[in-house]
Amino acid sequence: MTKLIIALTFLFCANAVFAQSYSTNFPLTENPISEGGKWINGKVAGIDWNNVATVPGEAYGAVIVGGYNDDIAVLTTTYAAGQYAQATVHRASGYSPSGGHEIELLLHFKVTANNARGYEVLWGISGYIAIVRWNGPLGDYTPLYDPGTGPTPVDGDVLRAEISGGVIKVYRNGSLLATGPANTTWTDGQPGVGFWPTDRGGVTPANYGWKNFTAGNLGTGVDLKPELSVCPFSISPNPFSERVALGIASGAVINIYDLQGRLVNAWGSENRDRTVTWNGNDLFGKPVACGNYVISYKTIAGTQIKPLLKLR
Repeated sequence: MTKLIIALTFLFCANAVFAQSYSTNFPLTENPISEGGKWINGKVAGIDWNNVATVPGEAYGAVIVGGYNDDIAVLTTTYAAGQYAQATVHRASGYSPSGGHEIELLLHFKVTANNARGYEVLWGISGYIAIVRWNGPLGDYTPLYDPGTGPTPVDGDVLRAEISGGVIKVYRNGSLLATGPANTTWTDGQPGVGFWPTDRGGVTPANYGWKNFTAGNLGTGVDLKPELSVCPFSISPNPFSERVALGIASGAVINIYDLQGRLVNAWGSENRDRTVTWNGNDLFGKPVACGNYVISYKTIAGTQIKPLLKLR
């Protein structure tokens, strides 16, 4: 019993070092996307492709494309081989163009001059999912999973792509949607986003995009080494049973993760100090299981991490 008490005291008194991750709700108007140098863009770095643009609350393709020169952007930070990318769909009301329009999550991606390679998970506006390997030169790609069908994307849907051991799994709103065949051509590279608004009729790039984006490492869990810094946000009570109050400073972003690195819930930045209440539900309104979770508190000064225990 004494050892258990000591372990629990250590868990909830010390900061945790969590698997590397990045989250954004695209708060800026930028073309190309940068967010302080966090992104590499297809036109700027790759020359043959195009850039990603943002307005507050959405990322989308900067230009309508005429071939396979997609609008793409990947993170600059290095991630592990086991990684994920997750984003929420923006689809304008009534938007159903006759031309092709796809939104994309990228994994193991690298963009250099005249070369873009990695894996793409795409979701077409008319309702199809595919997994594609980009081989480097413009227009050189290999379909890995392409049944030609899939669910029709709805505004607010959450799409998640994971790669582990060369296998890509795709989730829609938390449910497994597709599993690609094992492919280990590319074993490094970063998560990112992409868009394919074609010039085939009725396409408006900003009408189909991503509302937010989260990426990180898979399976590294939580390292319970204590840090000297003090978390600059309040959590009360902790542990909790039904509700927990999270005090957030102006401009801060809070994400809650499970110990496998999956995003459970999130709150975007606002220009005011505030307190939000988490009722123990995930992004889809479903109650989460009892157990340990991790809160990431991000400001312009950096990111702080704190463990959280849900009792029931």
